[in-house]
Amino acid sequence: MSMELKIKRVLFPMYHMYVVDRLAELFPELDFYVIGKGRFGDFGFPKSRNVYVIYKDFKTVSSEKFDLFIDPVEAINWNGEEYYQIATKITIPRILKNAFSPKPRMLEYYERYKECPFVFESETYSREWRRVGFNNIHIIYNPAISYYNAKWKGNIPKALGVFNYYKKNRDFKEDSKLLLEIENIIGKTIYIHDGSEYFLSEEGMVKLFSSMRCYVEGSFLRGITNAFLQAVSIGMPTIVLDKDTDYAKFIKNDYNGFKVKNGEEACEKIKELIDDFQLAKRMHLNMKKVARERLEPSKIREKWINLINEVTCRR
Repeated sequence: MSMELKIKRVLFPMYHMYVVDRLAELFPELDFYVIGKGRFGDFGFPKSRNVYVIYKDFKTVSSEKFDLFIDPVEAINWNGEEYYQIATKITIPRILKNAFSPKPRMLEYYERYKECPFVFESETYSREWRRVGFNNIHIIYNPAISYYNAKWKGNIPKALGVFNYYKKNRDFKEDSKLLLEIENIIGKTIYIHDGSEYFLSEEGMVKLFSSMRCYVEGSFLRGITNAFLQAVSIGMPTIVLDKDTDYAKFIKNDYNGFKVKNGEEACEKIKELIDDFQLAKRMHLNMKKVARERLEPSKIREKWINLINEVTCRR
């Protein structure tokens, strides 16, 4: 397919801003319009200059002014009938994005658009959708370019974990178990950044990741997290649970990180990396090889161009 795009204006409902920003970074020649008064997800502030936030009712917007609709289909579960009624009236080309478990309402919605590409950042979630018979599914990771271009220093002898509300009650309660276990054993040798309590700019987050010796991913229930992609992009030696998860598929033992069975084992590996900078540096270089293979921005951009052209050329 042609690597040129014939579109200019992309429509998003009010949605997770980091998702919009990552795409806007990859496509500085496009304009992304984030529209809506309500919150369809965790919002934020745009970093990219080509993202325009318009605080109008989503239903009042004329979609024909745009060339492509990025449709976060799971918004049906957050906003129910409201989102369903609005989104099904949009007739411009669409790409479905970031759906989680295939709940009945989402399956009903997807039946209307099963010819459209469905983009995931998770093999786990995509497998769930394939089980119910949907096959136009694509895995495209969307790391931030600023992390990919950052230089890892590892000069602070600590491990880093990232989890919003990790000490609080939330849907994925077990996801914080490993981080808490490590914290109980080694205390301040691990820093768990809770973005819900301590907001940092993207520049601040890049600096934080780049300075820490290694990264610990505690999740074993969810698909790939944004923080994990950030760590891999920078080339941080990474510790994950040895389970059948998307995370574990990125990690080769003693090559670019470690797979561990529990917090005690994780603490032993953190100590190895803290005591031996050359070991950490070797794993960093290997992790950058993984990043170049799987997260290099031009490769991600090419995947998106193919999908965008696939749907917009039909119009």
